[in-house]
Amino acid sequence: MRLLPVFALLLPVLVSCSLPGTEEASARPALAHSAEGLTGGVGPPVLLGDYRTSGVYTQDNADFMGAAGGKVFFRNADSNGFEPWVTDGTPEGTHLLADFNPGSSGSLYFLRTVPFGSRLMLPLHDGVHGLRWWVSDGTPEGTRLINTPGADPTSVVTPAAVVMNGIFYFIVDNGVLAWELWRSDGTDEGTWRLAESQYGQYNHHEVDSLEVVGDVLYFSSSNKLYRSDGTSEGTRLVYAVNDSAHSLELDLFVLGGRLYFFSGYSSNWSLWSSDGTGPGTLFITSAWSNLVGVDGDRVFFEKVSGSGSSRTQSLYVTRGVAGSTTLLKSVSSNASWNYAQLFGKVGDQLIFGWSSSAAGSEPWRTDGTTAGTVLLKDLVPGTASSEPVRGAVLGDSVYFLSDTATGSALWRTDGTADGTVEVKAFTAKLPAGTELRKVGAALVFVANDGVTGDEPWASDGTADGTLPLGDLNPGAAGSALAEFVVTGTRLHFLATVGGKKEVWATDGTVAGTRRVRAVDPTLYLAYASDTLGRAFFSAVEDNQARLWLSDGTVTDLPPLLVMPVSNGSSNPVEFLSVGATAYFVPDQDTPRVDPIVRTDGTPAGTREVIALHYGRSSEGDPARLTLFNGKLWFKLGFGLYAGDPEAGTATGIQMSQNLSDFKPAGTKLVGLWWQSPNFQLWTHTGSATGSTRIASYYDSPFTFLARLVPVGDSLLYSYLNTSAGRWDLLRTNGTSSGTVRVAQLLTAPESVTSAGSLAFYVTGGALWRTDATASGTLALTATQGRAPENLQVAGGLLFFTATESGVGREPWVSDGTQAGTHRVADFQPGAGSTTLVAAVLHHGTRYLLLRDWEGAFLVRTDGTPAGTVKVAEAPGATWLVSRGGALLFDGADRASGQEPRVYLPGASAATLLADVNPGPASSAPGVPVFAGSRLVFAATTMPEGREPFAVEVDTTPPTVSHVLEGTLGRGGFYRSDVSVRFTATDVESGTALGTLGCEPLMVTSDTPGQAITCTASSLGGVTTRTVTVRRDLTPPQVTCPQDLVVTEGATPAYGVTAMDVIDASPVVAVTPANVLPVGQHVIRAEATDAAGNSATCQFQVTVLARVEADAGTDAGTGTDAGVIPDAGTATDAGTNGNGTPPPGGAGPGDADSGCGCSGSGSNSAASIPLLLFGLSWLTGRRRMAQRQ
Repeated sequence: MRLLPVFALLLPVLVSCSLPGTEEASARPALAHSAEGLTGGVGPPVLLGDYRTSGVYTQDNADFMGAAGGKVFFRNADSNGFEPWVTDGTPEGTHLLADFNPGSSGSLYFLRTVPFGSRLMLPLHDGVHGLRWWVSDGTPEGTRLINTPGADPTSVVTPAAVVMNGIFYFIVDNGVLAWELWRSDGTDEGTWRLAESQYGQYNHHEVDSLEVVGDVLYFSSSNKLYRSDGTSEGTRLVYAVNDSAHSLELDLFVLGGRLYFFSGYSSNWSLWSSDGTGPGTLFITSAWSNLVGVDGDRVFFEKVSGSGSSRTQSLYVTRGVAGSTTLLKSVSSNASWNYAQLFGKVGDQLIFGWSSSAAGSEPWRTDGTTAGTVLLKDLVPGTASSEPVRGAVLGDSVYFLSDTATGSALWRTDGTADGTVEVKAFTAKLPAGTELRKVGAALVFVANDGVTGDEPWASDGTADGTLPLGDLNPGAAGSALAEFVVTGTRLHFLATVGGKKEVWATDGTVAGTRRVRAVDPTLYLAYASDTLGRAFFSAVEDNQARLWLSDGTVTDLPPLLVMPVSNGSSNPVEFLSVGATAYFVPDQDTPRVDPIVRTDGTPAGTREVIALHYGRSSEGDPARLTLFNGKLWFKLGFGLYAGDPEAGTATGIQMSQNLSDFKPAGTKLVGLWWQSPNFQLWTHTGSATGSTRIASYYDSPFTFLARLVPVGDSLLYSYLNTSAGRWDLLRTNGTSSGTVRVAQLLTAPESVTSAGSLAFYVTGGALWRTDATASGTLALTATQGRAPENLQVAGGLLFFTATESGVGREPWVSDGTQAGTHRVADFQPGAGSTTLVAAVLHHGTRYLLLRDWEGAFLVRTDGTPAGTVKVAEAPGATWLVSRGGALLFDGADRASGQEPRVYLPGASAATLLADVNPGPASSAPGVPVFAGSRLVFAATTMPEGREPFAVEVDTTPPTVSHVLEGTLGRGGFYRSDVSVRFTATDVESGTALGTLGCEPLMVTSDTPGQAITCTASSLGGVTTRTVTVRRDLTPPQVTCPQDLVVTEGATPAYGVTAMDVIDASPVVAVTPANVLPVGQHVIRAEATDAAGNSATCQFQVTVLARVEADAGTDAGTGTDAGVIPDAGTATDAGTNGNGTPPPGGAGPGDADSGCGCSGSGSNSAASIPLLLFGLSWLTGRRRMAQRQ
């Protein structure tokens, strides 16, 4: 055997474990040229070559999602696409939460999250269940799907979700109804559907949001307002706004503890409020423009009428109940963009900025009454404006910034004109977009003193306490501050210093203002609302995305995470296995055609064997690699090429046509070509002169199927015979005479697949089969109208999926006959559906890879419902192949992502073959081919990107031995219970074995030969050992005759019989068996079976003395017929020899015995009757057979 490291493939699918964090800020370990792989007949993954290094893939910046349990969740992208990540603020605690949707698609479709206690609700698409909510505590094992039992599998959740009284409420959209309202406590048992819409879905007005007021949940769909108290019976319609106008939308929000909503569409909106009842749902105003603010239960809003520079702006207040809406003030305004801005409240006064034609844009105040709504102070007298900007409250005063006639200033007000005073004046106007922010005990803002440019300032509300926090970018240019984020007691912001963007933080003091990180060129900030008050931000440096989490106290903070980048991917394709080698084509991103590479599965044995120096733009790249007659054939551009890998050359066969497909047909290679207005069939030998046209058809390129399908030694193809108005199905064996029409079809054949001598296809809504003859082409009518799909052939049977009323789409099977076409199983009871992904034949047994609502899984089947059994989960699997004694597929779990996995028949679960991309990130392996002892496939790692890899695997089957224990009798039979134990071993695969029928067994019943089979599987192959156990503890049944009376000298014929359940011919021995003397004898019979079990019986035999015949004559004259010599003198009572009385004799004499004896009867002959009588009496006692 080859010796590989001996390891065990023991990681089950869906392992939940803590994911390893990075040891330092440089993030995940790099792969280099090999990755750490599991063992057990498997070597480590080996990079065969990094064929594309010209491009650098830059990761996108990470996006903040939410915070819960002291952890920050963020969206990040690597080779897995956008997936959720978490950080606890340390490099080792920053990692991928899980690869929920293996591969490059990612699981995050929108960033909406909902805090749920110490956990977070995440909307994730795992590629199986669709878009669903998941609940997470920030650990892989603490992250689980919120199941929606009974929901349509095609439905999705929407961003509309909220928590009320510890219960999570969300909306499911099934694409038919307007909405389904669900509730969940985070468990399967506590999740159910509360109600669903009784109305059809109007346009696209699905539920946008859920709002909570007290213990009531509100939501809207189209023009309707609904409420729910968390029960099905308490979920009902509240109010329909203009029930004839379904195109309306309701935009819900809560102010002052009351529900408000806007109703309308486009730019035509009205304001409403509701107390949760129909009568309490009130129209407030139409043509609203701006919500100004809330004071207790009072809501201030602004209406604008008119347009352009001639507008009327009106300020209102309402409590949302009937009669509570009051017009406070109307002003004319020539500012087409300046709406009211609330600065804060001081005493009973709300301070806000407002614009009027008379005073311009200035500060105003209101106490909620008409009389108390007035201009606070005209800071720039006349119609000119001071343009006050959003302010803040500090102590018992409201502060705001505004321009002045000469510059700008910080102002303080107590709500009176006299109490509105300038705190600090600046020589320059206000920077665009500036506003006040309260940080600790200070107000922080941006100002320009005319010397340092726009820089950060802070104020404690006094002139002396209003100071610059620093000249971050020395000189008059300023630091162009932006993206301010309040994080706890600090403010984070961006500054441009020396042309670079930098993250700064301040606590409102000079000493507490510091640079957190210098980043170039881009950076994004998002506030992480966790309990620690940290700022989450990411940036790209040196083409690598980096992540920081700052509390504002550390200068030049190192990153928590540095994402690896790909140096480009060659995306190898066209893998072809040829004995101990494999071929593939990598994309090298060069001007020339990509080469064909051959590999033995080692880097040293991987090299270009055919490199064509053609321009890529005109020729494309090699495709459809096919080995035929010792040549490597491939399609390149529009032509066909015959390659010689040993010589490194390829000969092009140019037909002035476009090659569509080519395949072997027996000993010929057939090409399907198209050149307007014909498509043609040709045979090829490897040179242009060796090509022969065998058929030509006049038609367009859109009316023939551009592929050839092998059936036996022929090829099938099809085209639209426009003259007949039918699709012709034809076959060819590579000769003109052997190219004939098989059948005419009403519609084009679809999903054509074949195996051996049969091909299957779908046409006219039914499945058809053909053996490439007219008589052998027939519709399998059981599938009519059942929309057959997913055709796959394994072991001579066709597997596919079809629909049935009340069953949904489920797997079917066909052996090519009507009777043999039927459904295999219903894995999703009811209307649920199952998709067939792949089917393979593995050592005589068929396996299917299926996917349903619960995920992907493996099934073993013999084509019958009873013989179809689910054997293993295969989450995320997209392919299935058989290799050695194993089934390989690309399954996923949270610990290792989507990686190659192995299922050994008899095992309870699949195991990890190799973690090509270490950790939870996926390598998304492609379908492997085999190069001797190595698997060759494409996989994605960082920094290599998607490149060719190989894994060496065990090639030696396991060995199986057995031990039998018991009491061995004769003939190989055991005469006791028999213990049977098998032992399966594999030097290379170790304990990575699957076994069937190898469990310890005790044979406790008699058997002529019970065959017990143990099958052991490893990556190296399959070994089967059968042992036959014979057990016989039961003796035969022997039967003796009744007691016998025989004559002396007679040969015994005792008639002893014996029967045995196991031994059809047990041996019977009778003792004694010889001729017996006169007298009484006990006979013993013994029956013995092949195992040595015996049984006996006995009986009695009485042997009578033999009576001789009388050879003399008596004293009379007649012939003596007696049986003994006659010594008597009396007349003979015997007969003559002719049976008549002797002459002169009338009968027996007085003294004659009547036995042919003569004499007085005193001799022995006269005593015979008495003797017989005596013997009869002696034996007249009860006779019985005695058995031992």
